[in-house]
Amino acid sequence: MRLLPICIFVSLCLAQTPPPAGNGQTHPSVISKTDPIYSEEARRAHIQSSVLLSIVVNANGTAEDIRVLTGAGFGLDERAVESVEKWHFNPGTFLGGVVKVRAQVAVNFNFSPGPVKSSQPRTRLNFKLSQGVTRPQLISGTMPQDLPGSGHQDVNLSLAVDTDGAINSLNVLNSTDPEWDARIRKALEKWKFSPATQNGQPIPAEGILDVSSPTAVPVH
Repeated sequence: MRLLPICIFVSLCLAQTPPPAGNGQTHPSVISKTDPIYSEEARRAHIQSSVLLSIVVNANGTAEDIRVLTGAGFGLDERAVESVEKWHFNPGTFLGGVVKVRAQVAVNFNFSPGPVKSSQPRTRLNFKLSQGVTRPQLISGTMPQDLPGSGHQDVNLSLAVDTDGAINSLNVLNSTDPEWDARIRKALEKWKFSPATQNGQPIPAEGILDVSSPTAVPVH
């Protein structure tokens, strides 16, 4: 069966229309979606984010070969994959025959339906991990709520989680708003993780935290 590359963009709340089909080709379309379930660490920390997945829609109208293109961390990547595995699609066709189609799907994690308010940031935490290393998991700590300002806001920080689960290094890589910067760093000082492990032993891990206003996080 042929595999045709094509991009469709889907969010939890609504499916966006892909580019017009042509030349005997039709795109997959979503029939039904299963809502993703928040991970406990993301729920406790008041994390809102999105996960971008690459999938193949097969002839049966289900997703296979699911890969995380842009992760959110906090256990949300796994929950996004689990959700999309249960979605059902009308498969794509080419010259009247059903074909496998490569697509992209964005799964949004919001506390409430509808548009995200500008005061509610989107957060991603991705660790640099070697094969066989489990990521640190957030035990306690929350993101600051009702951050001020409007328009594009973005704070990027590098951090290191030590073997005791504490953040022992925190550096600002980029910041568009000093108040966002200060409030986020103050919140992170209280965060506590279960450390990364390798072969059952705790090891330090480095990661990048990105906190953005909703307009700064495109879903595509």
